[in-house]
Amino acid sequence: MGDDAGVSHAVRIVPESMEEEFIGRAKRQWEAIADTLPQLICLVDSQGRIVRTNRTYERWGLGSVKSVNGMDFHQSLHPHCTDPDCYLRQHVDLARMASYSTPASG
Repeated sequence: MGDDAGVSHAVRIVPESMEEEFIGRAKRQWEAIADTLPQLICLVDSQGRIVRTNRTYERWGLGSVKSVNGMDFHQSLHPHCTDPDCYLRQHVDLARMASYSTPASG
């Protein structure tokens, strides 16, 4: 057996005329899956602003999924936080730095 032992491969060829429809349907399916999860999932930009979140945001009473775009992630979860050493703030900052830093060449 080669390196692909136990790995399944699937390829679907989509006619160019159907690409946009196929991508839109796949996007809606992934969003539906993410919206059913009990965990909060947020896509955050390099400035710490929320780009997209799943429906758990609403279930937790944090606000509307449609109105959250552009909000500061830390502020949306800790609206009254004034602690400069806040655990959440520190970890969000570390994650952002790791995600948006330039990889070292070598």
